Amino acid sequence: TQDILGDIRQSISHIKEHEKDIGFMKRLLHLIIIGYTSNKVETSEIVKTSSLADTLLQILKGLNSQQEDEQVIITAVLCSIGAIEKVRKMAYQAQQEGHSCGGYFFIWGEIEQKKAENLIIQEKHQKEIQQQREKNKNDIKTMKKIEIDNDEKWNRDKSTLLEQKKTKQKQIQGTIQNEDSDSDKDQYSQKESKGNSQDEEEIRKTTAERIKTNVEQNHQLSQDIQDKEIEREALSEKSRQLYKHVQQFKKALDHKDDHEQYDQGIDDNEGVKKNRKEEKLRDKVKQKEKDKIKQKEKEKEQIKDKEKEQIKDKEKEKPKNQNEKDQLKEQIKEKEKENVQQKEKIKNLNEKEKESEEVDDKIVLIPKLLKLVLEKRVFRFSIKFTNSLNSRRFGLIGNGEELLDNIPVPGKNFRAITYDEKEGAIRLGWLEVFRWITTTDEKRRITFELDLRDGIPQNTIRIFCGIDESPILFVNVPKQLKIYLAYDNLPNTKYDNKIFEIPKPTREKVGEYEKVIDYNMDLTRQN
Repeated sequence: TQDILGDIRQSISHIKEHEKDIGFMKRLLHLIIIGYTSNKVETSEIVKTSSLADTLLQILKGLNSQQEDEQVIITAVLCSIGAIEKVRKMAYQAQQEGHSCGGYFFIWGEIEQKKAENLIIQEKHQKEIQQQREKNKNDIKTMKKIEIDNDEKWNRDKSTLLEQKKTKQKQIQGTIQNEDSDSDKDQYSQKESKGNSQDEEEIRKTTAERIKTNVEQNHQLSQDIQDKEIEREALSEKSRQLYKHVQQFKKALDHKDDHEQYDQGIDDNEGVKKNRKEEKLRDKVKQKEKDKIKQKEKEKEQIKDKEKEQIKDKEKEKPKNQNEKDQLKEQIKEKEKENVQQKEKIKNLNEKEKESEEVDDKIVLIPKLLKLVLEKRVFRFSIKFTNSLNSRRFGLIGNGEELLDNIPVPGKNFRAITYDEKEGAIRLGWLEVFRWITTTDEKRRITFELDLRDGIPQNTIRIFCGIDESPILFVNVPKQLKIYLAYDNLPNTKYDNKIFEIPKPTREKVGEYEKVIDYNMDLTRQN
């Protein structure tokens, strides 16, 4: 043990003389491993008291991209003495400063930099969401306060106007009473003094004008009260609209926060209206197909019910003479003929439906590849077809593989992984490996998730509908893939694709998959 410790000390003292000697570095790694195995405490003390880690980091920093063997053995020595974090830090600092460091080891710096950037973006996004929520709360409080102030002001104005109205009414009543009393006195005094008739006429005119003025003022006060009432209703309605708008914005913000890893981007208003119309048309077509199936089932049930009724009638009826028996036999024959005719009708309907499906299968779909090559990362993509009632497929195919349509060709090795929107069929090439009928909610798209990272046991493809994962998994897929489409290519048929990169794959499915399909499985017999 002492000899090994002595060799370690001696090797550390001569390390600068042999900085590019691979044999020397391998011997040093071997001695350190033996030292940690046989005498961990003393070996750790030697490493700590010496400048071994710093010296190796300086040597590693000066290597170029062609000196791969030196990079590997020096990194292995640093790992064995527990200095791997120093290597990461050195690479990250070099990446930040914009210069090379140890050949290919700058990748670690790039990863650390991306982690730091993602963390900053996430924190900034959280701050913006929090600020927006605080702003919404403050806006709601302000609107409520304004509404309360408006109500109080309206109530004050209304009470003031009502008091003024009551005062005017009292004044009018007093004037009328005074006028009545004056008119009575005038009748008694008219006989005594006719000379004062002109003065009385002027007083009467003045009184009439005063009454008219009071009535007009009263009418004006009533009109003011109505105007205030209308103004208050308008303010209340405006406040309610603002409150609803803030609540809708708040819900939209919360919805975006919960589902931001699945939804990227927002369609404009015209696109949304167009998609809604297309969704309604699609729903009508699906509803018609469902109605047809229900009608067939009803007809079958009616036939069964008639047969049961006939059997019951036969058991209940007991003919009294031969003529009645003959009549019953004729009736039974006629009913049997009707049943046969109805069965033939149902059979013809089923055959027509099968023929329509076969015709749909025989329609040649035009294949197409998108130019983007997907590799080395985790991706998600989805495609939505519009104005197409025929079969339409989309999925993935290996980069460089032969592009073929939906009609099988003997001897061809076609391996596109596709999903058929109309039938729900998942295929590998022309072979249907699974049928997954999703819910009728058109807002949830079929999404492919690709894990094409280097360094994992096998690259995979998973299929989702919204957040629900399909019960099938594709493994050993190629490292480079392209997006594959096949549709009728009519002038009105269009598609909308969404492709985006995600930091890591979705959490693993709970439970086992019903099927795990190897991309390299033998398809010669199936095709």
